[in-house]
Amino acid sequence: MSNAYNVEHFPLDYCQTDILNLVAAIQSSASLLAIGMPGCGKSRLIDFLIHRPGLREKYNLPESVRIITADGDLGVTGSQGIFIELLRALGSEADAFGDSNPDLLKNRLIAEVRKLETETDLVIIFDNFRQALQQTLGENFFNFLFALRNVRPKLNISYIFLANLEIKPDGFFKLGRLFDKGPDRSICWFTLLNRDDTFFSINRQLHRAGQPPDTLSQAQKVWIYELTGGHALLTRYLTLLTTGGDVDQQTDLAHIVQHAGIRAACDSIWHDLTPAHQNFVIDLTRGRRPTANDKPMLNVLQNYGLLDHQARFFSPVFETFVKLQEKPTGVVDIRCDELQTQVVVTIHNSEQSISLGGLSQRKRRLLCYLIENQGEPCPKDQLIAVGWPTDFEQGVTDQALSRQIDGIRSWLRNEKELSHYLAIETQWGEGYQSVVTG
Repeated sequence: MSNAYNVEHFPLDYCQTDILNLVAAIQSSASLLAIGMPGCGKSRLIDFLIHRPGLREKYNLPESVRIITADGDLGVTGSQGIFIELLRALGSEADAFGDSNPDLLKNRLIAEVRKLETETDLVIIFDNFRQALQQTLGENFFNFLFALRNVRPKLNISYIFLANLEIKPDGFFKLGRLFDKGPDRSICWFTLLNRDDTFFSINRQLHRAGQPPDTLSQAQKVWIYELTGGHALLTRYLTLLTTGGDVDQQTDLAHIVQHAGIRAACDSIWHDLTPAHQNFVIDLTRGRRPTANDKPMLNVLQNYGLLDHQARFFSPVFETFVKLQEKPTGVVDIRCDELQTQVVVTIHNSEQSISLGGLSQRKRRLLCYLIENQGEPCPKDQLIAVGWPTDFEQGVTDQALSRQIDGIRSWLRNEKELSHYLAIETQWGEGYQSVVTG
């Protein structure tokens, strides 16, 4: 069969917006998070970036830039698999890794990086970088990446993490210093496929199935694009269902959602959302209109591509899936007492009190405000007004607020009874919110 649809032959303007964002980061030696929905085609995009002939010339990427990748799935049990893949990418002999002791692998990696030409700009892209992996790798892994950068005389190593929305911005530890103004400011939000790229994707799926491009009419391809919104995995499944005659343009959306592949793709997006996000989008399907207080959450979901600027869903198929969901419910209630001296956790009507004596007055005010508004995004300016009521007019920096939140999180980690049920999440570029996880 022809290789015309291999990544080496993709149109040079494929996913141009996303490629421009990645190239801009690479050219400025910036580390960043590249966030997109599960199934939106992140891995294929990186494959295209690295292997498409002519791409460097089109986007002015100099030959001094060397891009290597590591698949996060290799790190599910620890850092060794990732270190070995990086060593292989740098040309190290596979049989020289010994017993895969992490410290030995780190030393080998440092040695390989030191061998690079001084002018080489090394870009390390971590694919499939999920929250569970972030937690498994832990602080030592990220601090090592920070130290590895310092091995280069010109500090010319940058890191790109391909992640979903669930990734925790506070989970990068020392490496977070490499992000511009913190992880929540250094984000590339992946877009969904535009019409032309979706049509190319449809033709590619037809080719893989041994079918010519005209197997589906122009009207059918438009229909697939309009229903999937350009989501790569939904496009793939709907193309195959349409080609196989399982669905057509008269098929009810509720029936389409019941097909296993479609349902699985929607489910992976759904579980990338926080309970607060889930409740919000369920309310949208029930006719609720966003208010000014919803702006932080709305901004995140619009950047993520789930909603457009009018708060409409990217895909009628996914909207139908959301209509079938129930709001998350829990059995845990958390509140601050009136004097802000303790947090009261109620589990199945059984109360437990946790003292706030280990927190400063400012941190207590901030934590209690977040708890009082649990599940709701709290903008930074609101939190600053709560934490610094007398200094608010003089101007308090976001960095000062971030340090206080870091202190609260550090305290939470030591309060096991509370941290099991309560988390403080960063709302990308907007503020923070408390989430009850029980």
